[in-house]
Amino acid sequence: MRKADGPLLPERPEDAATRERFSRMGWGLLISQLAGGAVQLLAVLAAKAFWCGLEERALFQWTILILANYGVGFPVFVKIIRTVPATPPRGRRPMGAFQLVHTWAMAFSAVLAGNLVTLWAGELLRRLTGWSMADPVQGLMAGPVVPRVLMTCVLAPVCEEVMFRGLLFSRLRPYGDRFAVLATALLFGLFHGNLSQMLYAMAFGLVLGDAAARTGCLWQCILIHSAVNALTGVLAPALTGSGAMGEGLLSLLAAIAVVWGAAGLAARLRQLAKAADRSGEERPWGLFFRNSGMCLFCLLTALLCISCLR
Repeated sequence: MRKADGPLLPERPEDAATRERFSRMGWGLLISQLAGGAVQLLAVLAAKAFWCGLEERALFQWTILILANYGVGFPVFVKIIRTVPATPPRGRRPMGAFQLVHTWAMAFSAVLAGNLVTLWAGELLRRLTGWSMADPVQGLMAGPVVPRVLMTCVLAPVCEEVMFRGLLFSRLRPYGDRFAVLATALLFGLFHGNLSQMLYAMAFGLVLGDAAARTGCLWQCILIHSAVNALTGVLAPALTGSGAMGEGLLSLLAAIAVVWGAAGLAARLRQLAKAADRSGEERPWGLFFRNSGMCLFCLLTALLCISCLR
């Protein structure tokens, strides 16, 4: 039902169709997470039953995490989302090398800003309630290098960009580029399922979504995603604690990226805020969450976030 100037009127057929599209997207994200979580749970229970102590080994944890998320969860999502019609791809306008590196700097600045806000919010939460936000991935960062590089620099960038800036973006674009950028960034943050990563993932998703809208080149989004992950998830842990020279080099690289990227990021955000959706349709934010799939996906995300509080 929708409200006009007078009494309630029946929902328009096009609104019902839009709601159904959004619901299928939510169901795809929800079932993908549940399938991956179920695989991890079963693997841990099997390890405890047949090989005591195996579940505590870092290599086992990384292997199960990769298989659950990208061997099970990702294919499940692809299977479901393909039931939602997609718009034909537009022409590709790839960025040049300079613009590509600049966009990487913008993305790194967005991730750093989101992480700083998260740290401040976490400290405020601790002072007010005594609760702290646990990062379920942080403990794995000191694990074996090969699976860490494989996941953070290859599998996560490829699968997540195909999911969010590929399959979801092409299905949200009929409602306008700005809506598609904002909606995929929001879903990208929620999909991480914990408060420690959610804000900076949303900020990261804004830059990647904007790049996808401007260029139509998914491979460039994958490359930017991989390069940011390589710096934050591989290079930074390796240089941190390696001595004054290593930490100084990391600080210099981060400072250059932030100074160079922050101005460009601010300009792109202003343009995004002023941009008008060209679809000619009413912004469908009300329909985006008022459906079973998205509601249940958000509920699962909330439960996962609560489970990470300590």
